[in-house]
This record gives sequence, C-alpha cells and structure tokens, in this order.
Amino acid sequence: MYHPNVSADGGKPCIDILGDAYSPSMTMPQLLMSLQMFLNDPNPNPGVNTDASGLYNKDRAAFNATVRAHTLKHAAGAPAAAGASGAGGGGAE
Repeated sequence: MYHPNVSADGGKPCIDILGDAYSPSMTMPQLLMSLQMFLNDPNPNPGVNTDASGLYNKDRAAFNATVRAHTLKHAAGAPAAAGASGAGGGGAE
C-alpha cells in the first residue's frame, strides 16, 4: 500500500489505536472509523514511508497519480474489487 503512514517494507501501519492507544473498550464502529480516517487523511509528518510522505507534502496530484497506479498494479482484478461498482470511496487519493 502506497501511504505515508504504512511502511514500504512490509506494509505495517503506523497507527496509535493498534498500539499504545488501543483499549479493549473500543467498539468495532470506533475502530473502523479510526481506520477509515487513518487511510483517508494521512499524517505525513512524520511518515514511516518517506517517499510517500515527501510526495504527499510536495505534489498532491503526483501523489494521487502514484496511489492510483499502485492500486491498479497491485489490487486491480482482486476478488474483492471485481464486484465493486463505483462505491465512491476516494481513499488516500
């Protein structure tokens, strides 16, 4: 995944709710909302993927194009995406 807060070598997300901020009292809707916000609104300062963070800060259009190309290369035609019909979620584009 090409994202400022996901490591390029292994895909480990850098998100506090999966570490120190996790609480067993967190509900599934809260967890999913946090993950959606994490993916949609990257925090590039500091980012664990320095290439993605730098591009996100410097040239958002180029970042969006790189995200699209990465998605087409790695996720296009995947079984989960094959049945999707324009569900409108822009993601980290």
